[in-house]
Amino acid sequence: MAALKTIDLFSGCGGFSQGLTEAGFDLRLGIEYKDDIIDTYNANFAHPAVKHDLMDWQGAVDIIRKRVGDVDVVAGSPPFFELHSWHERAMSYPWL
Repeated sequence: MAALKTIDLFSGCGGFSQGLTEAGFDLRLGIEYKDDIIDTYNANFAHPAVKHDLMDWQGAVDIIRKRVGDVDVVAGSPPFFELHSWHERAMSYPWL
C-alpha cells in the first residue's frame, strides 16, 4: 500500500510532522503562520511549510488544492497556548 498523502495544519517547527514521517506517512505540506517557525520547519524537511492564518479556512483549502491536490490525511497539531498573543483572552473562556 502506498504511503498516505498527508498535510500538517498548525505545523509549528515540525514535531508532529516528524513523527508522522517516521510512521510512514507521506508528508507534503505544513501550514503555519509565524515566519521564524516556518523557517525552522523548512530547514528540517524536504516538503515545504507555508505561511497562512488558518482562521481563513477557505484560503487554506485553496492552498492545499493548488500545492498538494487530494490528500488522505489532514493532521492538526494542538496550539501551544503560552506562545499565542490571545492566551490570556482564551484562558478566560469557561470551558478551558
